[in-house]
Parts: sequence; structure tokens; C-alpha cells
Amino acid sequence: YIYDLVQRYATRDVSWDDLEEKVEGKFELRKGSLKGKLRTLECHLNESVRIHEEAMKEERRKDPNVDKMVKEMPVIKSVKEELRQSSTGLDTIYKDAEFVTNE
Repeated sequence: YIYDLVQRYATRDVSWDDLEEKVEGKFELRKGSLKGKLRTLECHLNESVRIHEEAMKEERRKDPNVDKMVKEMPVIKSVKEELRQSSTGLDTIYKDAEFVTNE
């Protein structure tokens, strides 16, 4: 589900209210229970996009064909079980994300 959300919402123009509503609906959370909580992802998302854009700019400078090569790369999908969160509890998911970020 998170992969699906990233595919749809990984832009700088994300509607955080819409995203929160979709997550609440998907996980049967009380309406409004996430109010403002997912916005903490915004700075991380923007920083990730900025770093990616800088890296791609440098790669394009080195090799003007890099965009074509990237488009032609096959996408290898992982087995769904490997992508599952260890919990559906948001506190645990945030804690897991913090651990991964600090690695």
C-alpha cells in the first residue's frame, strides 16, 4: 500500500489532507485521527526530491543519455512479503522508519 501511495503522491504538490483521508480509510482509522501527522513527511519528501534532482543534474552533465538509460531499465518487483510492515500501528511504523533513517 505504501508503494502505491508513493507512486500517486510523491510530488511536491501533494494534498496532505487527501492523503491522510485515504490512509485513514484504508486502515479503518477514526476520521481526523491523522490530522496533520503525515505532514512530517513533507520535509523528508522535499529533501529527497532535491537530492535526486541534484544527482540527476550531475549525471546528465556526465552523460546526456542518462534519461534514456533510466527509462530502459527494467523494474524488478520485490515479493510482497518482503515489503510488508511489521505492524499496522502507526507508532511502530514511525519507530521503524526512524530506525531505518538512522542506519
